Amino acid sequence: MLFDVGKDGAKLASKSVVPEDQQEPNESRRLWKGLTEAINNKDMDGATTSKTAVEEAQRENRRRLEEKGEKHVPRFFEEKNGSWIPKLECARTPPSPKNTLALTLTPVRV
Repeated sequence: MLFDVGKDGAKLASKSVVPEDQQEPNESRRLWKGLTEAINNKDMDGATTSKTAVEEAQRENRRRLEEKGEKHVPRFFEEKNGSWIPKLECARTPPSPKNTLALTLTPVRV
């Protein structure tokens, strides 16, 4: 076991998420909100309808790009040698500690 939530769960930092009205339209929480709500409400017909609406909108966006002869350019990833890797840039000056998220993994002894 890598992590025992019962034992170490209280040590986790709380999650911080930008309010939905401030998220970009394609951010996962906003994009899939209807599907998530339907699943939580055990409304499988609603989940299917919501999922289909998202997928159809994505297909329509792809069709529009193709009609214009354009290609989707990923914002956060780039393809190199057949693999998709994150576009990472190092800041010239270190960010302020208040704005830095530190992720610490503590091994759990099995």
